[in-house]
Amino acid sequence: SGHGSGGPASGPGQRSLSWEEAGGQQAEGGLLLEDEKGQVKVISGKALAGLFRAFSSVKCVLLNACYSQAQAEALVQHVEYVIGMKRAVNDHAAIVFAEAFYDAIAAGRPIEDAFNLAKNAIIMEGLTGGDIPVILKKNS
Repeated sequence: SGHGSGGPASGPGQRSLSWEEAGGQQAEGGLLLEDEKGQVKVISGKALAGLFRAFSSVKCVLLNACYSQAQAEALVQHVEYVIGMKRAVNDHAAIVFAEAFYDAIAAGRPIEDAFNLAKNAIIMEGLTGGDIPVILKKNS
């Protein structure tokens, strides 16, 4: 995999955070994330939810990793919109999705419209997997 790096980083020194993207490989019970030293850690959905509970300004999280729907379901308790992948997604499709999603957001499109445009971009590229991304909305 390897897709999904990017988006604003979160950290104790930041005052406001509106977007976050987490990418990495899916592990049993969590996401595999790599730290600055190259060490891999499994982060559970519960741990991710606890992190984002502390960042009330986050409006959308894109979990651009295979099988990340379970983590998305944990996060949506604390974040308005969470996008995850319901099964394996190839790197090219994941990149096309992320680029189209962020392009639409940068153009001022609402989150749900950007999500739909990004799913369509996968199909327009002639790739499979346009049905893999899922969007969850808080309190829905």
